[in-house]
Order: sequence, then structure tokens, then C-alpha cells
Amino acid sequence: MEIAARLALAREVWNRVAPRLMGDGEFVQGLEAYRRECCRSGALMAALGVGRSCARCSHERIAGGCCSPAIEEWYELPLLILNLAMGVEFPSRRHFPQGCLFLGPTGCGLVARHHFCVNYLCPHLEGELGPQGVAVLRRQYGRELYRGWLLEAAVIRAVEGDRG
Repeated sequence: MEIAARLALAREVWNRVAPRLMGDGEFVQGLEAYRRECCRSGALMAALGVGRSCARCSHERIAGGCCSPAIEEWYELPLLILNLAMGVEFPSRRHFPQGCLFLGPTGCGLVARHHFCVNYLCPHLEGELGPQGVAVLRRQYGRELYRGWLLEAAVIRAVEGDRG
């Protein structure tokens, strides 16, 4: 399924399951905890210059670097729905012609990101960050991914319940 169709489907499904999910106090608390971890990751990435470096690399590389258009195809409904739950508005066009739809001038425009997008640090970026910077990021990324995993499971259950 093309990304535009997947985004439309995510909006449609979100509109159906949002009342159930946002009425569930446990889900809302988990969503806020996840948002905090994503924000901590984002702040750390900004402080270390990760987003700018990735956006620059994607713009300079002919194939889009790590943030190529192929990456957006990995985003499935649960993550897209989590982004909608956190108020993310999906872009209607690419900022970088050779880049992922979600990539903007300062990095990824999503809050809930694919585990590859969170975890992968290319050798160039690892060199820029050094071992200590990489270790700090990995610890924070682990907290973000754990919270996201819990919420993805809740979204999957809600979507499956919506079908039945």
C-alpha cells in the first residue's frame, strides 16, 4: 500500500478507535509517558546535532541516505495511529525530493518513530558522536522504544476490537 493510502487509512481508523483509546486512562497515561520519552530523545538528538546531520546527509546523498523514501514504507498503522494520537499532522509533500516523506529540515517530523529510525546510527554519525554520545543516545532510545512497544500493542488490540 502506498504511503498516501496508508496515511488516509490511519486517519480513518484513528477516527474510529480514538474515543475508546483516549477514554482509557491507562492508555492516556502510557501515551503521555511515551511522549515524554520521545521528547527526551528529541531534545538529546537536538543537543547532539543528530537531526540536522541526518537531514543534511539525506539532502546531500543522491539516494536520500538513511532517510530515503523506502523508509516511509516501513510505517504501519499502529505507529501512524500513535502519531495521530499525539497530534502529529502528516506532511502532504516531501521537503527533500530524495528523502522520506517525514523528513524535514531539522530531522524527522514524527513523534512515534520506527525502531530502525530510532536505533540506527550510521558510522559517520557514530564517529561524530563518539562512544559516550552513542551510549547516552542508546540508553534513552531504549526507554522510548519500550514505551512505544507497549502502546503499539494497545493500538493493535483496539484496531482488532474495532473489526470484531
